[in-house]
Amino acid sequence: MPKSSLKTKKVAIFFVLALIGVVIDQGTKWWFNTNLEPYGSGITVIPDFLSWRLAYNYGAAFSFLADHSGWQRWFFIVIAIIAAIVIAILIIRRKSHERILPYGLALIMAGAIGNVIDRIWHGYVVDFISTQFGTYYFPIFNFADICVSVGAGLVILSSFVERSHHE
Repeated sequence: MPKSSLKTKKVAIFFVLALIGVVIDQGTKWWFNTNLEPYGSGITVIPDFLSWRLAYNYGAAFSFLADHSGWQRWFFIVIAIIAAIVIAILIIRRKSHERILPYGLALIMAGAIGNVIDRIWHGYVVDFISTQFGTYYFPIFNFADICVSVGAGLVILSSFVERSHHE
């Protein structure tokens, strides 16, 4: 098999991972948006820890800028599209020693695309995972947010692990 064909196959794996993340994200959002009332009491999964509660986020992480007039929707759409393009380029140009980094980038891309689909389609991001620790409630989030968080963790890990093997 030619070397360029092998590289294309290896790169395609990361785009397939991103696509799977987007499909899971959109599927779960659709299910919760169809089966729960927004801002209702939701479904308790683990008492005092995890529940499914539907909420709409018009802002960014932690509802940042959610109370603005609507310009933020288009701003976040543009930022997410640019991020997805840059990430795609980074994945395509990855170096052979980078084994963890492209997985992290693919997950970040999945999260960015999953949430940008919501912003384009609905004008907000569908969130449904609610966690609490005692009386502290963490902001409600979704599968795309998990992808971004895990992906960022992998990118950080790769900066230590992959760099140390090549110095």
